Parts: sequence; structure tokens; C-alpha cells
Amino acid sequence: MLDPVRLDIQFQNKIYTTEYETAVIIKSFLIDNILILPKYDYLVNYTNDKNYTLPTSYLGFNGRFVFDTGKPFYHWYHEINGRGWLLE
Repeated sequence: MLDPVRLDIQFQNKIYTTEYETAVIIKSFLIDNILILPKYDYLVNYTNDKNYTLPTSYLGFNGRFVFDTGKPFYHWYHEINGRGWLLE
């Protein structure tokens, strides 16, 4: 995959209650059979109305969950695994 990858999930209008729990749960996210989430959830930007900042694939608050490679996927993947840069 030579394109950047961006996964953007917005969870809105959640009504907080003690009677039941609502959430978006990302069990897995794969690109070319490579497990990205939850393995790299520490690289996700999760902004929410409770200011929860720990790495997670459990979106239990109103907010936005963004995974963005910012560069072609395989360049990002090579770097994030400590293998240096890929030349084009």
C-alpha cells in the first residue's frame, strides 16, 4: 500500500448512564493482513469529553479516535518497527 492510511471514528451524542454501557470497540484493524489495532493503539489520537488519554481501542466516551500514518503505509510500518526508512 503506497498511500497514507487514516481511520477516523467519531462517537457523538452518548448519554452517560449507570443502567447500561454504550461504546465502540475496535477488536481488530488489519491492513494487508498486518494487525494494526489494537497492537499500535498507543499511536492513536483519542480526544474525548472525559479527557481520557491512555491508549485504547475501547471508545466509551463522546469523542474522536484517529489513527493516521501520515505517510505511505509501508514507510510508516517500516519505521514504527525500527527498520529505518524505506527509499522510494
